[in-house]
Amino acid sequence: MADRDVALDECLLTHIFASNQPSSVSVILRNWDKCTLQVGSAANEQGREFQFSMMELVEGITLEEVWDHMTGENRASVATAVAEAISKMYSVRLSDAKVQSILRRALGERSEEVLEKAVLGGPSTGFLNDGPSLLSATIHPIPEPKGLVIQSEFEDLGSTTVSDSDMEHWPKEAVFCHNDLTPRNLMLQPTGSAGGITSYKLAAIIDWELAGFYPPSYQLSLQDTYLSGGNRHLSFYLLLKERLKDITPPSPSHLRRFGEMLGLSRDEDPYVGWKCEAGAASPPEFSREDAQRLEDDVVAEMIRRRQAKAKPGELHNL
Repeated sequence: MADRDVALDECLLTHIFASNQPSSVSVILRNWDKCTLQVGSAANEQGREFQFSMMELVEGITLEEVWDHMTGENRASVATAVAEAISKMYSVRLSDAKVQSILRRALGERSEEVLEKAVLGGPSTGFLNDGPSLLSATIHPIPEPKGLVIQSEFEDLGSTTVSDSDMEHWPKEAVFCHNDLTPRNLMLQPTGSAGGITSYKLAAIIDWELAGFYPPSYQLSLQDTYLSGGNRHLSFYLLLKERLKDITPPSPSHLRRFGEMLGLSRDEDPYVGWKCEAGAASPPEFSREDAQRLEDDVVAEMIRRRQAKAKPGELHNL
């Protein structure tokens, strides 16, 4: 078998199905690096090792195929269901005992080495020990303020700076994320028909190869990169982004407050980004003490919002 030809040989099947091996197996998705059909790793007859995940086959149709034919009300209900599913994912953390147990089985002998210091990450990025490790672009450390300059491989996109203080928060914020929430990965099932228009409900989220433990803002930002490519439905993008911002940690709120206090606005040209209001002679002063007060206010607001939404018996978990 060629090195690039991934197939389910008897050796792989024996590893994946320790018992009750099926009489026949149909491969739904396959490419040179993966064979998507339990979470674990297995080697084929040539000794090449693969990570695999397996889920129950879900009958249905992808959101990508039917979105154009759905009513506005049905679209809103499906987008809400996706956001609710994501909210449940965000309650799962890498440090959870059940998660650790699953990963130890999947990683086998390497589990202690990998999980001893891991604070975020997943199979696609590797399990990482700190925030800076998540950045895979060309990176240049800067001395003041301490952080990293990320230079895009595309010259017209330029660079951006991420401070150490921001990256320090990423491991604390890391929760279970899917990271590929495109219409083709959302399975729907019909619930009825009226006036010749079929209604649908969310049945499953599939294709978990990019999943792992990351800051919710990481998944939120990935949605931007999928638009027009993996997601050609602008209306779905807008609906989902609107709902996700309510369950994402307070960074966007912090940024909005910061912009208001300093008189910043976002330019229509995405390459310009944030800018001072027209007529401003120079950027306003914003001390370290001012920044700390702003952060404290945002955190206090987030706690009040969670307490207002929580049921009486859930308050002790806040």
